[in-house]
Amino acid sequence: VACSLLFLVNVLALRHPSKTNVCIVGGGAAGYMAAINCGKILKEEGAAGVSIVLLEASKNPLNKVKISGGGRCNVLHDPAKGVDFISKSYPRGEHALKGPFNGKFGPVEAHEWFSSRGVNLKTEKDGRVFPVTDDSETIVSCLNRELNKYNVKLLTQCKVSSITRRDHYGLNVHYSVDGNGNGNGRA
Repeated sequence: VACSLLFLVNVLALRHPSKTNVCIVGGGAAGYMAAINCGKILKEEGAAGVSIVLLEASKNPLNKVKISGGGRCNVLHDPAKGVDFISKSYPRGEHALKGPFNGKFGPVEAHEWFSSRGVNLKTEKDGRVFPVTDDSETIVSCLNRELNKYNVKLLTQCKVSSITRRDHYGLNVHYSVDGNGNGNGRA
C-alpha cells in the first residue's frame, strides 16, 4: 500500500506540480517513515514545489517510539534471525507479521536504514535490537533529522475533521490546528 501511495503521489506531483500537496495523517513511526520516503522520492524525481505536511493529533509526536523498550526503543528484531523465528515471538500475530517482515522493508532493511544515518545498533541475547545509547531519543532525533532533510512540515495538535474529494487527482484534508476548530487548514 505504501509503495502504491508513493507511486501515485509521485505521478500526481509530476503531472500537477503547482496543485499537489501531500498530507500524511499520524505522527507516529509509520507516518514519519511515509513522509520521509515520500520526500525522498519527490526529491529524486525533481518534483520541486510539492509540499509534504505531517499531521499529528497529540502535542508530542513519536510518543510510542519514546516509551518503547522501556525508553530505550526496541527498534527491531535481530535481522540475522529468520522471519519464522521473529513471528513466533508473537503468538497472536504470527501470521499477520509474516507479510510485513517479508516485504520490502523488513528487519535487514530497517537495520541498514538506521545504520546508514549514523545510528549504531546493538542486538541483545533475546534478539531485540536497540540503539547503543539505550535511549529512544537517538531514534527520535534520527527521524526528526530525516523529516527536516526533506522539508516536511510537522503540525501537532491537529485533528482531521473531514476528507473530501478534490478532483480526479486528489483529496482535501480538513483539519483544526488545536483540536478545537481553531486555525483550520487544508492540505
